[in-house]
Amino acid sequence: MTDYRIIQTDFYRDGKKIDGQLYLPNVEKAPLVIFSHGFGGNRTRCIDYAETFAADGIASYLFDFIGGGDNILSDGTMLEMSVLTEVKDLEIVLNGLRDHPQIDPERVFLHGRSQGGYVSMYVAGDRSDEIRGLILLYPAFVLQKMAFDSYKDKDIPERITMLESTVSDLYVRDLLKTDIYAQIPKYKGKTLIIHGDADQIVDIQGTFDVLDRFEEADFYVMKGSGHGFEGENNRRAISLALNFIKETFKGFWDRLFIFLRYGS
Repeated sequence: MTDYRIIQTDFYRDGKKIDGQLYLPNVEKAPLVIFSHGFGGNRTRCIDYAETFAADGIASYLFDFIGGGDNILSDGTMLEMSVLTEVKDLEIVLNGLRDHPQIDPERVFLHGRSQGGYVSMYVAGDRSDEIRGLILLYPAFVLQKMAFDSYKDKDIPERITMLESTVSDLYVRDLLKTDIYAQIPKYKGKTLIIHGDADQIVDIQGTFDVLDRFEEADFYVMKGSGHGFEGENNRRAISLALNFIKETFKGFWDRLFIFLRYGS
């Protein structure tokens, strides 16, 4: 069990605050997991992951996207949020934390759920060399298809209601600019995906449809789980994520030992 501190660690984009907390273990150089929450949500659902990881010597950063939800500590409203504004937020966070003196920049993981999975995948595709591993919970890859099916070559209303929240036309216009299916194969690291087979919000079929685009992915189906994990299934997801991180470390250090001892 490793002692850790929780440090308020904020960043800024275009003058707006990205409010976050760094769970920092008392070790010289800690690996890091950056958590991205889902559409309309906030960082609170990731706290149990952060506490577990930090107690095992793995730093965790929890934050709210600018305008990312109705109950956030960051600035902004959902009317100014899109997947691409969240990509910018995550990149700012990634840049800032990679320079932290107690963070090992060679062991950074992205952890995203739902829309946060879409955003994390997008950033990992562009910055593959900087991301050691990717953990995706019920990733909303279907967002792109939904946007194209509903609005391609059609008028986009100024206000759109989704999952009881209101977004602006920026949300759809930015989705139409993205191509998550092209981003996935650009990421060359390891990926863990966990998705519930009873998900009524993000159909698990959308995950099955893209598995062959990943370089290396472990896929776990959470039996009976909907859009979000509770109770024993949540504990299992935390355990799967923690083991994935440790196994990724093990593989890295084994390869480094072989290189140092025998050469390339």
